[in-house]
Amino acid sequence: MTAMKSFRFCMDEMETPDIVSHVACHRLTNGASTRLHDHDFVELFWGIEGRGRHEINGRTSPAGERELWFIRPHDLHNVYVTGKDVYCFNNLAFRRNILDDFNARCDSAILRRWASQTDASPLHFHLSQPLCQWLNAKVRDVFRSRGSRLTLEFFLVNLIYELEKQESLPLPGNCPEWLIDVCRKIDQPENFRQGPAVMAKLSGYSPEHVARELKKYTGRTPTDIVNEARLQYAAMLLATSTENICDIAYACGFRSVSYFFCAFKRRFGISPLRYRNRNRILR
Repeated sequence: MTAMKSFRFCMDEMETPDIVSHVACHRLTNGASTRLHDHDFVELFWGIEGRGRHEINGRTSPAGERELWFIRPHDLHNVYVTGKDVYCFNNLAFRRNILDDFNARCDSAILRRWASQTDASPLHFHLSQPLCQWLNAKVRDVFRSRGSRLTLEFFLVNLIYELEKQESLPLPGNCPEWLIDVCRKIDQPENFRQGPAVMAKLSGYSPEHVARELKKYTGRTPTDIVNEARLQYAAMLLATSTENICDIAYACGFRSVSYFFCAFKRRFGISPLRYRNRNRILR
């Protein structure tokens, strides 16, 4: 049985009232372990190199590169490596009351689960390469401003926003990384304006392979994915600009205005003009 340890919040610097967070990088080798422990603080950690194992609340799973874990104070967990494995991970810890206050102010399913004291299943995400790179860069801002709650919350808002956006993609967890990346990039106007063929260009695979894999994992076609991105962008422009509706259609990559009108009504249930008027305060 692995020995259990309870960590107070947190390290020596946490005894200083004006320090609100702690950032550290850890490297485990030669069978090293953090030991089974709980805390009186909130934590998140993510792998940046190698592979390890994560035991939490009686369950063990692989912990590799770009695996992100959200840890609650009551979670009993342990990170370790076996044999000659090496595992490096970044860690961010902060006081529980900050998470509780943050959760009370924001409507987020991720925050609600992170703040839950009853859910035995921990939050766990596989990060895309760009999101992991962003995370590694931005956590340095948190380190430099360890006394700033504003910096910490800014970091958390952006992380949770990106994770919820990642979760909203119509893709299952076993979807290939390259396909997740392509579907995320399709949201950018410079990409969806080029039409369905851009998915092959972005992925480096043939159009046939992209279409086959997309159908396998989502049941949708490249045209479906691109048109959804175009229509969401069109809805945003209708609500937030005074641009001519025909110009909006062309700006989204539609070559036919009549097709845009039909596609928009099929997606939102009303015409573009009615959608615009419905979002106006003064009518």
